Amino acid sequence: MQNVALRGLPDDVHAWLKKEADAGARSLNGLIVHLLTQAHAEALLRREREARLRAFRAKYLPDIGLGVDEIVALIREDRDGR
Repeated sequence: MQNVALRGLPDDVHAWLKKEADAGARSLNGLIVHLLTQAHAEALLRREREARLRAFRAKYLPDIGLGVDEIVALIREDRDGR
């Protein structure tokens, strides 16, 4: 386990952390560790989702070099030609 010193914490954030720690029957340190662990897990999930989305886009939505306006024009042209 690593130790970290937290400096420059705004008073309002410190007060909020203390209030949350008291309400959850945790120590201030325990709450901070819990919040950072949650944030880390959420960041990992977000990174995994973004990687899956990039893979999906690369496979199913290849970049064809057209902008939105050009795509809209092609759709309208196809629709009007029916």
